[in-house]
Amino acid sequence: VMYESGAPIVQVGLDVCTKVRISQENLDRIRVTNTRPGAFLLEAAEFRRKAYIAAKQSSETETGVYFNDVPAVAYALWPELFEVQSAFVSIETAGERTAGQTVVEFTGQWGHSEHNTSILMDVDGESVAKRFAERISTLETQYVEPYK
Repeated sequence: VMYESGAPIVQVGLDVCTKVRISQENLDRIRVTNTRPGAFLLEAAEFRRKAYIAAKQSSETETGVYFNDVPAVAYALWPELFEVQSAFVSIETAGERTAGQTVVEFTGQWGHSEHNTSILMDVDGESVAKRFAERISTLETQYVEPYK
């Protein structure tokens, strides 16, 4: 329904999300500012880090985390940090193993000449992570107990 709605859609795949790693250095920057949003984010980062290790998608020695919503919000703020390509996107509804997956048509090979989606293809992940840490670090100046 969404892809057929005519609304402007920007699609952010995990391939782009995993290029925006919030490094230990950026997490430390957030930690030193001692803000409420920062405390919440640091707690979430530690939870995610442990989840990566438990799922064997990371090791104990790897630092930094990925928040998949960060690139989506970053695109709204800093579109110049992204490579975008227009395409026609639909949802596969008949496939035995692919039902529910998005199918992307860049060149009209299946007869759809009009594009309905902007797809983020690449990102300057380091710049996004740095700007994200800067923003989180300046949201408040005084620490308040973390969300519970």
